[in-house]
Amino acid sequence: MRLRVSPGLVSKVRFGRARLQPCRRESPQMRALAPEGRLPEPSRAFLKPVLVTALVLLSGFPALAQFEHPDLTSHKKQVQSLLFMPAQVKMTKVGMKGAEPMMEESRQTEASLSSVVGNVLHELGYKVDQESLAPAVLQKDSDLRYTVDDLQKKFDDELERMNRKAKDVRKGRFTLGDEVTKLPAGEGVDGLLFVRAEGQVLTGGKKAFGALVTGGVNDTAMMHFGVVDAKTGDVLYFAKPVALRNLAKDSEKTAGVVKKSFKNFAKASPPAGAPEKK
Repeated sequence: MRLRVSPGLVSKVRFGRARLQPCRRESPQMRALAPEGRLPEPSRAFLKPVLVTALVLLSGFPALAQFEHPDLTSHKKQVQSLLFMPAQVKMTKVGMKGAEPMMEESRQTEASLSSVVGNVLHELGYKVDQESLAPAVLQKDSDLRYTVDDLQKKFDDELERMNRKAKDVRKGRFTLGDEVTKLPAGEGVDGLLFVRAEGQVLTGGKKAFGALVTGGVNDTAMMHFGVVDAKTGDVLYFAKPVALRNLAKDSEKTAGVVKKSFKNFAKASPPAGAPEKK
């Protein structure tokens, strides 16, 4: 009589002997990890705000990162006027069962955040055109809308690369190309201003669970600001602040974060009339 041994029982062979181990059933949690070894969606949805919160708390509140193009720091190029590209905001509600988009809150936050950013730059002394590409204007002009959409997509492509290697902005390695010249409203300005934001709003149950597990979890807001040369398409300035707040409710309170995000920009390209630093 021949004894059959299942391959699953043989773990490995050492010194010519096979070690046998009893078969173990995989639990649903283990199956969720295989074969890629990735955490299931609910776990990732929970970990993202936790990790962002931890990073902000460790690095200080708010977390700021700013990068200038060498032509800006050398004053070879100066930006005094900006064309405001339509802001894009994504708000997400994160609960114990997972995440879901907040469409209406996203649209409302786009409008409120645009107002905040525009006001901050006006106060700093820059000219900001927020009328030429307003929603009502784009709705009436399909050609202009398509041009704006193409530039938005190009910026998002560069944004993905900048998030990986943000310091390369200081080496002048990011550009949208000369297609920026196709934007009629950009002819009379120095730069195009791109605004992106992603906010995560935690439910009460999520915050309570986070407090027990991690010692506290807050709503988070991750923003990206980019200033692009209106003539060449070069990315002249990039900032990516992170704050522990709800953008949908506290957009006005983000003015301080926005102002700090353009601190280095104001140094590299001071607004007209600003006193020269000796």
